[in-house]
Amino acid sequence: MKKSGTRDLAVGAVVLLGLLIFTLGIFSIGSEQRIWVKKVTYKMRVKDANGLQSGSPVRLAGVQVGAISDVRIPEDPNQVAIEVELAVDRAFESRVRQDTLANIKILTLLGGEKYVELTPGSMALPVVPPGSYLTVPETFGMEQLGELSAGLSDDIQSISSNVRIILETVQKQEGVLGKMLLDPNFGQQTLGDLSATARLTREAL
Repeated sequence: MKKSGTRDLAVGAVVLLGLLIFTLGIFSIGSEQRIWVKKVTYKMRVKDANGLQSGSPVRLAGVQVGAISDVRIPEDPNQVAIEVELAVDRAFESRVRQDTLANIKILTLLGGEKYVELTPGSMALPVVPPGSYLTVPETFGMEQLGELSAGLSDDIQSISSNVRIILETVQKQEGVLGKMLLDPNFGQQTLGDLSATARLTREAL
């Protein structure tokens, strides 16, 4: 009976620990997604969603202040623009002014993910009321192309630099790869040790 009570206590402790970890995980995800923060909603219209989706970040001067809450195609076939809804932390509502621009930018090159970058508005202009449409620059496509080219250029330079370092290491016979390819005596000691070990093993048997 005592063993049964101890087992039940251990099971209860494990279940309680699991619930605690689950609760902490929920709060951690909620904090990362900022779902516990009060929001204000803005909208923007674009010809192409261009990789934007629900959950994509919304940044203000490079700082994440919210996320995209919805991306939808109008039910009216005469309207071709995609409507994007932004949920922005209410604490930053006063920074969204009439001259604030909503730029679509690249988040990851390979995945094609995008985010919305808001420009801080001028304090001399009125605050944009929640639910209003923000201005999207007409030239955002060319900016995307420029960012993509710059990102690819940086990646190519980084790869070239790494390849150069590897080749220099090989030429100097440094590291395992360099010695393996260019040192004619590489591995001789190891093979000799293995042969000696095998010989001693046979003699012992």
